[in-house]
Amino acid sequence: MPFLPKQRAVLKPKTTVIVDYSSSSSYSSCSQVALVIAIDSRADGNFEAQACSCSVSVGNLEPCVTTGIIDQIRTAIENVVRNAIRHTKVNSEVEITVRKQGDPPNGAAVVGIRDHGPGVADSDLQKIFQPFYRASSNGSNSEGSGLGLAITDRIARKHGGMVRAVNAPTGGLLVEPEFPLNA
Repeated sequence: MPFLPKQRAVLKPKTTVIVDYSSSSSYSSCSQVALVIAIDSRADGNFEAQACSCSVSVGNLEPCVTTGIIDQIRTAIENVVRNAIRHTKVNSEVEITVRKQGDPPNGAAVVGIRDHGPGVADSDLQKIFQPFYRASSNGSNSEGSGLGLAITDRIARKHGGMVRAVNAPTGGLLVEPEFPLNA
């Protein structure tokens, strides 16, 4: 494999992935690459959020390394952030964090995306990851096809991870895509 320099790809909204192709065993459109998930550049996320009269903020950021296909992981995170922007209350923030859970090889890189909307009925928390399922709106914006979170779930599982959703104790929904943590 020829040496490929590190490349930086901006994920919208607010996520930057640093890709190191030199650590992959082979390079093709379907090859896996080592990446570092970090949150960067509020401008992109806030541009989309401003149209919904909210903002995107960055909380605690622990550098995490996982292995995956950059475009798919980008899509997984973008889907959750866009969903949070759509459902958060006017003049509130969508909060993004990155943390390590455990240690390699059994640990996870966890991206937390929290909105301040109405949340989801407990009975719907697993159903929201099914294709075309849309939870009742409870007064929030229910636009969308019901595919974004299903795609995120599929991508996380394909990469050996998972995604979960919980209602935040003070309101809103917290969605956490997880990817296996590398050393």
